[in-house]
Amino acid sequence: MRRMAAELLAHRTDVRIGFDLRPATMGRGRACRRTADQVEALDDRLGPTAAAPCPPGELLATAPDLGAVVTLDGDDLVVRRGDVDVRVPVPGADSATLLTDGSLLVTAPVFEKRTWKGRTYTAKAEHRVLLIDPAGKIAHEATLEVSDAGMIALAHPYDGSVLLDAGEGQDGSSIFRVRSDGDELHVERILEDAVATDFSPSGDRLLVTPHPSIGGPVRVLSWPDLTPLHELSEETLDEEEGFDLYGCFLSETRVVLSVSGALPLVCTADLVPEGRVALPDEYADAEPETLVGLAEDVIGLDLYLRDESTAATVWRLPPA
Repeated sequence: MRRMAAELLAHRTDVRIGFDLRPATMGRGRACRRTADQVEALDDRLGPTAAAPCPPGELLATAPDLGAVVTLDGDDLVVRRGDVDVRVPVPGADSATLLTDGSLLVTAPVFEKRTWKGRTYTAKAEHRVLLIDPAGKIAHEATLEVSDAGMIALAHPYDGSVLLDAGEGQDGSSIFRVRSDGDELHVERILEDAVATDFSPSGDRLLVTPHPSIGGPVRVLSWPDLTPLHELSEETLDEEEGFDLYGCFLSETRVVLSVSGALPLVCTADLVPEGRVALPDEYADAEPETLVGLAEDVIGLDLYLRDESTAATVWRLPPA
């Protein structure tokens, strides 16, 4: 298969793409991170372009202009707009999406006490989905019937819907479509045992990768009707390789997919392979950990290096 020589644009050791950047999505879009008491907006080279004061807690989401910042501080969700902080009790909030009307879509697990062999412990049960208005009032709440799930939110670029990807480890995963209609949430389970990785820039297609514990093909589905358009089988890969969960649209006509234990695979948007990403010799033994899209034909890779250190790197791919 063709080797696609990538050009190094940035190498940073003070940030990890998979842990530090928000929103926690795989597709192109403005990335932010928390540094001390500030939140920084980053460009497609992971360099800072703007900064704003950050409320205490773990960073969950920001508006593109940093005019709104959302954190989890203990059991409280903190929404800062300007100089005003609004606190909402949401223990364990694990995703937050700012909607165009100023409201907030938040997910959080329900915690319950369980006993096993005489030992009591706290476990995650189902997941809550909350619609929170700008004043901090919970306008509506729904329940996702999942168990001990990790949650990733993927907002559609234009139509206002949000996909919630609930991963349940070896038990598979479920993808829910959530829409708000005034003060009411509408929740629909649309896919199982797959990962919703990215929307095309125009929003008319959805890229779906297989759940890592279950396997299967990568698919492109039409949006919003989810009609299968294209499919790429693991049989196209080398022996003992499989698709990892990462993937994204690099443009309307190109996608990039992560491959377990190997460098990413670049395909057309119809999932026709173009070639494997090739890194310079000094990165020859590097192992990719995280893949995200940063701009057209520009990807970010967390790499585990030969000296056992890690680095966030940015690469430009050859044009199609």
